[in-house]
Amino acid sequence: MAKKKKISWKDKRCPKCGSPVDMMETCRQCGRVWTRELEKDETGHIVEEAIGLEAGQQHESIVKKVGPRKLRKSRFAKSKEELAGKKFKAFSEDLPPQFAEWEIKESDDDPEIYRKRSLMRLDSRKIYNQMGLSVRAQEATKAALLWLSRMWGFLELEEQIILAPTLERLKDSLDVLSKVRRSKIIQATKMEKAMEKAYEQARRARMKAAEKQRKEASKFPPPESDSEGLGLMPVGLESELLEQAKEKLLKLEKEKNAAKSKGRKKPEDQDENPPDSE
Repeated sequence: MAKKKKISWKDKRCPKCGSPVDMMETCRQCGRVWTRELEKDETGHIVEEAIGLEAGQQHESIVKKVGPRKLRKSRFAKSKEELAGKKFKAFSEDLPPQFAEWEIKESDDDPEIYRKRSLMRLDSRKIYNQMGLSVRAQEATKAALLWLSRMWGFLELEEQIILAPTLERLKDSLDVLSKVRRSKIIQATKMEKAMEKAYEQARRARMKAAEKQRKEASKFPPPESDSEGLGLMPVGLESELLEQAKEKLLKLEKEKNAAKSKGRKKPEDQDENPPDSE
């Protein structure tokens, strides 16, 4: 014999007034205890009459079930459809494929090195967060399963039957989260090695660029300088210009000496015939 499905109090209505009932299956409007049909006497006639209806009629005691509502696709469903045609391995122990694209080469210049290292630093932070959160999720599930197992012996048989599916789901979740934790820890270890390799490649690339600059600079000889370190060697002047300069300097010197001798007077030449004193 098929077991009848229990009807929720939310789906029940009072057959007398058609109002919904509360959790105690009591009509919220007239206070009548819910029954599927109105009460009848021994002859089969209805004792209670429905409010607002003719004699012999009653309101629906059970609401009609509405079909499932069409829900919008969530972002997880959309992501699942997008990944349907792609080769994707969930919780893999390998690094993401973009790490290969950001491998530093010796021919890269400084801006390219900074760009690749910044992108790798962002992905490394993401993997570190995944590792830490997966470890905490696994430990929390393990603790919940442990406490539930300890409580299991103190429960009644009916309570154990109700909690049995939850216990099984926790065990399955613990197995999955343990695999996730292991894969994320291995990913973080590989990422750390990849970062060390990137730092070494960046150092080699910079050394190679500096060596290239030194070789290019050695192609051009340094400018000549004099023994005193004053810069470039002086340019030779023509002899006629030098003679004219010498003559002008001598002329200026004579004029200067003449002006000095004119302004200076000898002491013996002053007052050769002094006036008689009274």
